[in-house]
Amino acid sequence: MEKEARKAPGLLGQAWLILLLAVFFGSSLAGVEIALKPRIERNKRNETFGQIPSLVPGGSTQKSVETSLGGIRVIRVLSEKGDLLGWVLPASGQGFADKIELLVG
Repeated sequence: MEKEARKAPGLLGQAWLILLLAVFFGSSLAGVEIALKPRIERNKRNETFGQIPSLVPGGSTQKSVETSLGGIRVIRVLSEKGDLLGWVLPASGQGFADKIELLVG
């Protein structure tokens, strides 16, 4: 009796589970990003405006206005009476592992 030579499984036969899991988890992460993006942006904006009183003394978070000057995003900090007290500039740069964001006021 001769033994039949078994054909080794191809690359797709060996990696089907890894490919399936990669597609599943990639799709899951994309879905979470799409679903939570508005909430993340809202929280980021609230956190930015929450820092205004510590950056510009006497500044009001309710009266301050976010605007764009020459393509640069700035926040006009106003008092409760509506007087201009100063400006807050969001800045960002690439850090070692992630983007570093700071507020200059």
